[in-house]
Order: sequence, then C-alpha cells, then structure tokens
Amino acid sequence: MTKGFRKKLNAPRVRNIQRKGTKWTVKAAPGPHPAEESVPLKVGLRDILKVVKTGKEAEKIIKEGKILVDNKTIKEPKHPVGFMDVLTITNPQKKYQTDYRALYDLKGRIEFKEIDKKDAKHKLGKVKNKNKIKNGKTQITLHDGKTLIEEKANKGDTVKITLQEKKVEKIIELKKNNLAYIVSGKHAGETLKITGITPGAMKREALVELGEIKTQKRNVFVVGEKTPEIKIGE
Repeated sequence: MTKGFRKKLNAPRVRNIQRKGTKWTVKAAPGPHPAEESVPLKVGLRDILKVVKTGKEAEKIIKEGKILVDNKTIKEPKHPVGFMDVLTITNPQKKYQTDYRALYDLKGRIEFKEIDKKDAKHKLGKVKNKNKIKNGKTQITLHDGKTLIEEKANKGDTVKITLQEKKVEKIIELKKNNLAYIVSGKHAGETLKITGITPGAMKREALVELGEIKTQKRNVFVVGEKTPEIKIGE
C-alpha cells in the first residue's frame, strides 16, 4: 500500500466518496476517532463539504490554521474527524466563520450539518468507560477519546459538554423515553424514542428498543430527553 493512502474500494463505509475513478484515497492519521468511524480532515473539506476543489487547496487552508475541530486549531490534513465533532472554517480577512457538526446520513456515512454559533459551543459525548483514579475521583472516557472528571454519568449515558471549558453541562441517561440517535445499521441517522432496554449478559450485549426496532446498545447514542440537546436534523 502507498504510504499515507489506502485503496478507495477498502475505504471505511462512513466515507461519502466516489469509489470509481482514482484508485487511492487518503488514510487517516492516528487520532481521537478510529479510522473506520471517521474521515480525514482533508477528505471532509474536499469530498464532503466541497469547499475546495483539490487536496492541495485543502492542505493549504489547514496548514494556515483556518480549520478548527472542537474549538482547537488542527494543522494535520489527515486528522480524523468523527461523529459529533464540530468543524469550524475561519476566514480572518473577512472576519467570519462557519460551523458544522459531523453526523451520519441515512446510509451511515459521515456528513456535515451547518450549525449556529450557539450550537457550536457544545458537543455530546457518549460515555464509553468509567474508572476510579487518584484522590478517589471518577474519570469518564468519551467516544472521541476525551477524558473528564464526572461522578454521576454511567457507561452508555451521554454528556453535554462545553467545548471551550471542557465542562459537563448536562447528563442524558440511557433510559426509557429518552431520545437516541442510531449510529450504525440500516436505521443509521434516525432519531427515535427509547421504548425499552433488555439487559445484557456475560456474552450478550444489552438491546435497546426504539419502537419496532431492536439494536445493540453500541449502536445508539442518547441525544436528549423530550427534544435533542443539539441540532440533529434540518
């Protein structure tokens, strides 16, 4: 395999790119999201948002520091951008910026939805792990690798955080009647009410019921109670 590239036919399904034409596409660098669940920043700008026409144009604005992910300037073109990340494109000369959130379309591919400045200040993170650390504090690890000190959130819950201060603003529990966004499978991209949860066992993951749909716990991402905490759809 060519260094830094991978064959388009073997590219992750989450990439909304043309499989025909050129043989190679960009390989994501190590980062906060697994390669199979993310798109390299360069690919997102050129092939999904289409704000540039070529890879060289994408690399130029990235290396000039005009692109932020989760309120942090990113200068690595292959940086992996994944679900719920906030992508900001700045233009210092014209004094404006445009914010987008990485979500899934109905085919399970990463897309970028434009959001307003207020929504861009927050992010939802799914709690993947919870551990005791020094001084008796509890640390949670989110789906994007972020770690925070938080006692009350449990594995499977979602926390709403402020991107600037990295503080938990709200905990949204994985429980009946809350809203969940499906992140994988044929119902990917849909937001539905949780109608039941079947506990798991040693060799069986918990199942979440969303009306007539049943899916594994790993495939759902709680996004709100009566309404989503952030903009999800149009």
